[in-house]
Amino acid sequence: WKLTHQGIAIGSDGTLKDGQLRLHAVAMYGRPVQMTVFYDTPADTFGALDQGLRRSVDDQLGTKKDVTQPACFLARLVYGSQASVAQVREIHQVVGAASEQISESSGTKRRGVSSAPVRAAAALQIARGVNSDYVCKVYRLLVNFETANPAMPPIAHSFLRQATGATPRTAEKIRKDWDLFVRALVVFDPDRASAAKMQIKDHDQYISDARADILRLVGSAGG
Repeated sequence: WKLTHQGIAIGSDGTLKDGQLRLHAVAMYGRPVQMTVFYDTPADTFGALDQGLRRSVDDQLGTKKDVTQPACFLARLVYGSQASVAQVREIHQVVGAASEQISESSGTKRRGVSSAPVRAAAALQIARGVNSDYVCKVYRLLVNFETANPAMPPIAHSFLRQATGATPRTAEKIRKDWDLFVRALVVFDPDRASAAKMQIKDHDQYISDARADILRLVGSAGG
């Protein structure tokens, strides 16, 4: 609980105009909470409350969406769909710099290839210690679709065929965020660069390892 300018408002008629949810939370908490209280609030004030645009995670972290999305995706991976802004912020602290590098490595966007799961995988690999130049190079080759470039590793060709739906067997599955994330982890792994085919034997193990590494990195960053 923190004391902020957002408290409760009581109208001149003695009724509560704002703060119902906060007071309900205090009641559930069961202990006193310090809070700002406004009295004699005009009756027509309530219609103007909470009418602005809700602040996005990007606004709250003070960065652009492309840089924030990887942390949001990884927070959902670890904490579920109801991950809080505080949890996103913790993860952003360990992958934010990598996300910035990835965002700057190519201004081009390509549906599927430059999506949040792919950028999240790239950011996590850098945070894990994979060479950032390698990850950014592969990402740039992918989003620019430089299939004729000899610098594109064989595993990246396989990833592109799957991610763009050119491989019918995996086209439907690859669109699922978690599957795309796992395949992106592989494509940004330099030890798998020479593989001609992308074969995922234990999808769940990749997810489990990713969760464990994210929590480890967050714990290390927290001191």
